Amino acid sequence: MDSLLTDDVRNSNVIVTSSRGIHAIQALEHVFSMILACTRKLNEIFEEKKMRVWKTRHPFPFESLEEVNGKTTGIIGLSSIGREIARKAKCFGMRVVGLKRNPEEVEFVDEVYGLEELDIILKESDFLVVCVPKTSATTALIGEREMRLMKKIRLFGKHCKRWHC
Repeated sequence: MDSLLTDDVRNSNVIVTSSRGIHAIQALEHVFSMILACTRKLNEIFEEKKMRVWKTRHPFPFESLEEVNGKTTGIIGLSSIGREIARKAKCFGMRVVGLKRNPEEVEFVDEVYGLEELDIILKESDFLVVCVPKTSATTALIGEREMRLMKKIRLFGKHCKRWHC
C-alpha cells in the first residue's frame, strides 16, 4: 500500500483500500517455491545449465540435498496467509511454530508464541516466514541480532543463514 500512497493520492479524493486475505494461495506457493529451490540447490543447477556445465551428481540426481520433511517452519504472523502456509507445511511433514500478537491455538501450528518469545522461534526454525503488515512496529522486527539467532545450514557448498539462498 505504501507505494500507492503518493502525495498526489493523499491530497486527492481517491480512496485506497487493501485486499486483505485474497493472496494466501499465491503467497504460500511463493514461500514453498523458495524453500524447495533452496533445499534442491536450484540456483546452483540453473547457473550450471546456463554455463553448460553438466556435473555428475551422486546419488542420482543430486548430492547432499536437504529434505523439508521433519524440518521446522517458523511463521511470524498467523493471519490468512500465515495459516495457509502452516497448513501446507504440515502436508510436507514439517513442524510449525508461529508468532502471534495474542497467542492462541491455531490449526496446523504446533506451538504459538507471543511477541516476547520471538527469539524462541528464531532459534527453532529451519525456515522463517514473515507474514505481517508493514507498520512502525514490524518494520524493524527482523534485524542483524535476530538473524544471528537463526540456525546455520549448509547450502550451495558453504555454510549460510537460511535467508541467503
